[in-house]
Amino acid sequence: MRNFIISFAVIFVLFLISCHIFEPAVVSAVTWMWDPPSQGIVSGYVFELSVDGGAFTEYGRPGGNQFLVEMPFGTSIARVAGFGPSGGMGPWSDASDPYTRLPVSDVVWSWGPPSFGTDPILYLLEMSTDGGPWSIIGQFSGLSAAVAMPVGTSLMRVAGQDSLLRTGGYSPESMPFTRAPDMVPSFTLQPISQHILVGSPVTFSVQVQGTDPIVLQWQRDLVDIPGATAESYMIPAVVWADNGVMFRCIATNVVGNTVSSEAFLTIDLGPPGPPTAPVMEGG
Repeated sequence: MRNFIISFAVIFVLFLISCHIFEPAVVSAVTWMWDPPSQGIVSGYVFELSVDGGAFTEYGRPGGNQFLVEMPFGTSIARVAGFGPSGGMGPWSDASDPYTRLPVSDVVWSWGPPSFGTDPILYLLEMSTDGGPWSIIGQFSGLSAAVAMPVGTSLMRVAGQDSLLRTGGYSPESMPFTRAPDMVPSFTLQPISQHILVGSPVTFSVQVQGTDPIVLQWQRDLVDIPGATAESYMIPAVVWADNGVMFRCIATNVVGNTVSSEAFLTIDLGPPGPPTAPVMEGG
């Protein structure tokens, strides 16, 4: 009986391969590709995304059958439709498989199955942060789990559990993962006031750093400009009504928001034209 118990214990010990981590948030741009239609002439495509079950929104009109997209946070599905030389659109493609971009604080930890022994029905995932005690994160049936990481440097380990919730051996500890404290946005490049000839283009630009995701919003005289959410805002051709207008940008993340410097636009009508012809009057 004693030998049987010892043998069972040896068989039950689970040796798992080392945990490893990856951060989907680091790779936020995804290249989407699709096959062209089997019939008809295509001048370009309309590319749309639906995020977290919301309505489809147009993200661009690529000319070819692939498109690089800065993915939003959440779970997205994509679809495309071709349009012809006259602008008429064809049918939409089937929706893509879901693609998930995690918040920056989330990390997907994955591990391999046991090298030998009883196949686990659950895996026990534990974390130690800044040298502290190990704490249980959760029990998972698969070989990966998304974890909201705390600020600091953390180690992870995992062990298998059988149907009686008996725990086998722990895996080797993961490589350290460090999450820096969240930072409010700050502008490393401020917009500057400009003096522009009427009819000319003008661009205001900023650069910002801080904890992602950072949402930008340009304002004109303290009013949000619809769709102006990039690091640069351009007016293709200024008009006299733009003279003296103030532009600024607001950067917002989970920590708070920061307002850029104010930039003013001055419109120049240009040099005066040549004199007109004299008007002769009879004597």
